[in-house]
Amino acid sequence: MPLIRALLAAAALLVLCTAASFTTPPEIAGEPQVGSALSIAWPGVEDADSADVTLTWERSTATGYEEIDDAHGATYTPALADLGRRLRVHAVVETATGSDEAWSEATASVAAANAPTLRLGAEDRKSTRLNSSHLVISYAVF
Repeated sequence: MPLIRALLAAAALLVLCTAASFTTPPEIAGEPQVGSALSIAWPGVEDADSADVTLTWERSTATGYEEIDDAHGATYTPALADLGRRLRVHAVVETATGSDEAWSEATASVAAANAPTLRLGAEDRKSTRLNSSHLVISYAVF
């Protein structure tokens, strides 16, 4: 009996000392485009009640990924510095007994923002001139 009690006590202690862990990694939602907000689906965390979760957005580099300054929330809006790069989220969960980390899948490369479209009507006037260094197009709307 003393051996069984000791084993049960050890098993209970092991359960109490288990660190929080991710049950699902973070997932990024949205179109990776300059100026368009991205968000994450909150990662699943075992023992979430006693855990602190930290999120850090990262951008791809030639050799891996780098942390994006001041990008630690559940949303991030890609900037010009992100153009052509892939983004991901690094999540860390910490409890008094340990920590775990997970990464989201990387997005596709961040695209340029949609350029505004200029539409000309029948009453619009357009002129084009070419000088030695560049083409100048001017529009006047009446």
